[in-house]
Amino acid sequence: MSKNKYDAIVVTGCSYSCGMEMNDHLLPKWKNENERYLHIIKHVRDKNLIDNNNVDLTNIREVAVGIWQEKEREQSWPTMLEKITGIPVFNLAKIGASLGYSFLTFQQFCKEHRNKFTNMCVVHQIPYKARMYLKFNKKIGRVAMLPKSTNLNFSKKYYANELEMLHQTYKKRISHETYIDNFFKKITYKLHRLSVVHNIDEYYFFSNPELIPDYLQNKILIRDLKSFRKNYTEGAMQHPNDPKFSIDVAEICRTTFL
Repeated sequence: MSKNKYDAIVVTGCSYSCGMEMNDHLLPKWKNENERYLHIIKHVRDKNLIDNNNVDLTNIREVAVGIWQEKEREQSWPTMLEKITGIPVFNLAKIGASLGYSFLTFQQFCKEHRNKFTNMCVVHQIPYKARMYLKFNKKIGRVAMLPKSTNLNFSKKYYANELEMLHQTYKKRISHETYIDNFFKKITYKLHRLSVVHNIDEYYFFSNPELIPDYLQNKILIRDLKSFRKNYTEGAMQHPNDPKFSIDVAEICRTTFL
């Protein structure tokens, strides 16, 4: 097939599609995530990647981490895919993203951009099923909830009620015997329907292979991302930090559908 079969590729997913930890070799060793953030801030400032004169000190962590994560994305497999194919890749993945987040961002992308391209495809890197995208409050909207989520960087002093309700809702859902699997199947089908409605070819990486529906069996690029990752070195937070991971995943995409 010609490498120009598609004029745009969209990617959804979580940290495994964001290049997370790919640049951690540039940091000193750290004992916890807060220490990692301090090293990131120092690195960004030492490399003059941030204008210290125009950044409020109360926001410096947010700004520095944002810059760092953009540098990580440059090492991600969607970026490698764009480099080896020459096709624009729109990476909608976000660290900590859930399946619900992937659906909403892909839906919004289709509304805003589908008519700009003739032939598109989407690669959904499906996050783990236990993640939820839950409403926090009207002002902030939805936030990512993971099994180990705590205060989500919100002050307990100001958001005690919201945090309590959030944790209660999440606990209730993941404790229900069938809720998560049923929800997962429902949102997976919605993702599929979006592609059908907008005439977009679809491909998938799954982390829970037992939940792959029959109607997607011939659309799977990686059936078990967790097992696949074992072929590569990992960082302290268990993300692939081997550049070959990004290259190999990009090659799987290229050789399968381009």
